[in-house]
Amino acid sequence: MRQTGIGLAAALAALSVTASVHGTAVDRVSPTFAADVAPIVYNNCASCHRPGQAAPFSLLSYDDVKRRATLIVNSATAGAFPTPTSRR
Repeated sequence: MRQTGIGLAAALAALSVTASVHGTAVDRVSPTFAADVAPIVYNNCASCHRPGQAAPFSLLSYDDVKRRATLIVNSATAGAFPTPTSRR
């Protein structure tokens, strides 16, 4: 569980570097939500963080993620996210 949280925190913190390496931020200095953050959130969080699911709040929009940014970073650093195997 802790590795998943740390991995997600590292991914969110290093988006500009990884995005540049993978070519999604070639002309940008900073990452964008649509190109860099949303794919991470949608692939790792949205299955539970959407209306009608187990998580207590939605993470489907920029505003949702922005409003919870500090909580996301703190939770990722603490390893508080479910692992992919715990979702089964």
